[in-house]
Amino acid sequence: MFVMSRFDGPGRLYSMRPLRFLRYLAFVAATSCTDTVAPKPVASLSISGALDALVPGQTVKLSATPRDAAGLPLQRAVTWASSDAAVATVAAGLVTANQLGSVTITATSENAAASVAIAVDDGGMLNPAGAVVQASSGDLRIVAVAGAVLQPIAVIVKQTDHHPGGSRFFTRSAYEIMIPAAGVAQPLTLTVRYNPADLRGTPEDAVRLMVVAGDKWQRLEGNSVDTTQHIVSARISSGGVFAPLLQAPIAAIAVDPATTSIRVHDVVHVTARLTDQDGEPATGRKVNWSSSNLAVLAVDSLTGDATAVSPGTANVTATSEDQ
Repeated sequence: MFVMSRFDGPGRLYSMRPLRFLRYLAFVAATSCTDTVAPKPVASLSISGALDALVPGQTVKLSATPRDAAGLPLQRAVTWASSDAAVATVAAGLVTANQLGSVTITATSENAAASVAIAVDDGGMLNPAGAVVQASSGDLRIVAVAGAVLQPIAVIVKQTDHHPGGSRFFTRSAYEIMIPAAGVAQPLTLTVRYNPADLRGTPEDAVRLMVVAGDKWQRLEGNSVDTTQHIVSARISSGGVFAPLLQAPIAAIAVDPATTSIRVHDVVHVTARLTDQDGEPATGRKVNWSSSNLAVLAVDSLTGDATAVSPGTANVTATSEDQ
């Protein structure tokens, strides 16, 4: 028979049978397992990755870090909540903006919580596949065809009063548009609605979409007016302050050719170059033509076509508005 010995201190040696010794070892192991360290509680929570503002359709990934009383990070579960799911939702820290408004996103871990406030601005997302961003009022629209932007970009739209203004300005129709220019590969189409009550007797086809350049308005390229829907469109490639304006009054008219000689019965087409008070070419204006001597030269009042009737000298005059 085998006998195990147990030493309990100086001069104290005991003999134990094997079964009793195994029971002793099990008791010692069970006693040692009960000496565990309690997990540290979460004392604080910090959130990173937040943006001050989003636009509808934009997402942002937030991260929450639980910390103990000493400020050391802990591995703990975190739950997320939104104060207004209509404005923005959150799932596993991913915030998705839905509509204009303000929202508070809260992260909670044990008894600690942290929050961030996020504003959802008017505007939207433009994507490489093509997209339309429309202001919440419905009075402004930005269209990107497929390939017009290189990556998803957020476009912010705000009505603004910071512009040169002027008598040709439509009430509350100026917008500041924020577009990251680096992401635009092809021109976008900007369309703005105007109030026809502000025409003040000016022909509606004289409405133009303008951009602020320095301290004055500058006409955009590709202007077109839809007088049935009261909207004006043009091409843009970057952000700025935009608004529909009535074209400036005509400042000068030049005819081409300035002088010429033709034979009797020959026809010459005379054109007019109009410049407005902003120094911009005035297009789309009505021009009336007349001859100083109809016996010598007959002129079509609408087209400017001049026909020599008999030998002599005559002047052709172009008139537009008050010029």
